[in-house]
Amino acid sequence: NKGIGYATVKKLCKEFSGIVYLTSRDANKGLAAVAKLEAEGLKPLFHQLDVTSAESIEALKLYISEKYGGVDILINNAGIDYQLRETSPNIEQATHTINTNFTGVVSMCRAFLPLVRPHGRIVNVSGSNGHISILKTSLQEKFQDPNLTEAQLTDLMDQFVKNVADGSYTEKGWPDKVPGFDTPYALSKVAVTTFTRVLGREIKKLNKEDVIVNACCPGWCKTDMTVSNAPGTPDDGAEMVAYLAFLPPGSPSGEFWMKKKVAPWHSYTLEELRTYDIHSKRL
Repeated sequence: NKGIGYATVKKLCKEFSGIVYLTSRDANKGLAAVAKLEAEGLKPLFHQLDVTSAESIEALKLYISEKYGGVDILINNAGIDYQLRETSPNIEQATHTINTNFTGVVSMCRAFLPLVRPHGRIVNVSGSNGHISILKTSLQEKFQDPNLTEAQLTDLMDQFVKNVADGSYTEKGWPDKVPGFDTPYALSKVAVTTFTRVLGREIKKLNKEDVIVNACCPGWCKTDMTVSNAPGTPDDGAEMVAYLAFLPPGSPSGEFWMKKKVAPWHSYTLEELRTYDIHSKRL
């Protein structure tokens, strides 16, 4: 109902020939966002959704299934970031962030994958800060294992939360500090990108006709979650998200994208990736 999600709904309303739903945990805020878009001549619809609630996800799935029979585009954009200035307990931050940013994406994909029609697109909003290099080598190997399963990935994230609870997370190889971001947020994005790779392999094995899933960094945009000097706008971020929603048949799947190109998520360090010229492929 705000930020990049709101901008993405606006863009889809203008460019997608089908029906576009805006969702929000807070129904009042969601309806207010819809009214704002209607004032611009757009016609999104609204449904309440809390991605941390199995009941809420199931209610949306049932509604969409009964009313439309399926979906063409699923965009998982919901996310929270406690920011570095936050003083709430580490375990609270870790639990809530992982549940929303990672588990919420997994739950939505699992619920809606059976409803995704042929030629459907799934877009998971990740970020360049969720780079594999923020982990120590032993954990990098686990996250990059080509045979990693969703259950194993979930176990890894559960272990992170447990390690935060007992104060051993840095000893176990989890990052202590990520420049500009709190650790749970950055790690949740590592997990989202990793899950997207896992799901991409699964969809390929299922032979679902031209169904493509990708993760992306929408860029550093000025929203409630970022500092005021971010160079991009929510509309800039929505440009990347919508680009993946409209990928043509035969496009890469299970990948991490930046600047409308597949990016080297695991080939370079975080700082190198941030300066990566995606078009010339030069650092």
